[in-house]
Amino acid sequence: MGLCAIDECQRNSKSRGWCDMHYKRWLRTGNPLNKLPGVPKRSEVGCLIEGCDNPHNAKGYCYTHYFRWKRYNDPLKLIEKGWHIDSHGYVRVMDPDYPTKTIGQHRLVMSQHLGRRLERHENVHHKNGDRADNRLENLELWSKMQPCGQRAEDKVEYAIEILKLYAPHLLNKGE
Repeated sequence: MGLCAIDECQRNSKSRGWCDMHYKRWLRTGNPLNKLPGVPKRSEVGCLIEGCDNPHNAKGYCYTHYFRWKRYNDPLKLIEKGWHIDSHGYVRVMDPDYPTKTIGQHRLVMSQHLGRRLERHENVHHKNGDRADNRLENLELWSKMQPCGQRAEDKVEYAIEILKLYAPHLLNKGE
C-alpha cells in the first residue's frame, strides 16, 4: 500500500489506489475529487438550524440535528413532536430556555420546583426507578459532589451536624 493516487493527498491508499475519503467521494459522486455539494467544512460554520449555536458535525447540522435528520429525515422532527423517550428510557422535552435543544423532563420538573436551573453537580434521582415517572413526589435532588450520590437533604443534615460540632456560633447567626 502506498499513498493516495490524488496529487497532494498524503493519506494511505485503501481502495482503487485512493484513500478512504477520495474513494467515498468516488462512490457518492462518481469522481474522487468532487466534494458533496452544499456541505461546509466543520470549521466554517455552525449548525444550519436557525437559533442553534452548536458546532457543525455533519451535513451542515450539529450532532443533535444531524441525528434527527438521519433517523427521521427531518432535523426538527422531535421539536415538532415536543417530547420523546431517549435510548436510556428518560423522557426528553423541549428546553424552554433553548428551543432547539431538549432536556430531561425530570430535570425540568425539578428545576421548575426549585425556581432555578440545576447546577452541574446536581442530578435528579427517580425514587421508584421508573425513568418515565416524572411526578415531583417521585423525584429527589441528588448532588454529585464528593462523595458521589448523596441526597441534598442528607448533605444539609450532615452540614448542620458539622456546624454544631465545630462552629455552633454560625447556626444562630441568621436568626
